[in-house]
Amino acid sequence: MLVAQQEIARIIDQYMIRDDIFLVDIIVSGRQQTSKILVLIDGEGGVSIDTCAKMSRKISEELDQLGVFSNNYVLEVSSPGLEHPLKLKRQYYNHLGKKVRVTLNDSSIRNGKLLEILDTAIILNESTDAGTSNKKVKPKLDYRKVEILFKDIQKTNVLVSFN
Repeated sequence: MLVAQQEIARIIDQYMIRDDIFLVDIIVSGRQQTSKILVLIDGEGGVSIDTCAKMSRKISEELDQLGVFSNNYVLEVSSPGLEHPLKLKRQYYNHLGKKVRVTLNDSSIRNGKLLEILDTAIILNESTDAGTSNKKVKPKLDYRKVEILFKDIQKTNVLVSFN
């Protein structure tokens, strides 16, 4: 599987449609008869469905020509959705101002609005409940800026916000 992932990465690099688009991840799974290949790409400001479709055609043509998979495969090229954690520092820029959940290497969790991306860290505006246990009274939230080093981050998920 590693050889297939390396070959797919090479193809993507060769056929990158725009300079601001980048590879996030390649996930190869499946059974002996059929492999599933999920290629996640992103870009400054996101990527369009049209871009994903063009990249899918290029990858598929190359894989077929090179015979990388001896069995059938299903190829999906998309931008990472909310179910996929941020993997690259470049991805954080698309989510400035959004609420995120950061799981640290020690398994603790920090929630807050992504305020800033530094060379080695992110800055969150983390909310702390300073309220009451009375359910009829809306709790008062206090906020504080928290710096989290990239090396301490296990994963970061963007949270859905309806406001």
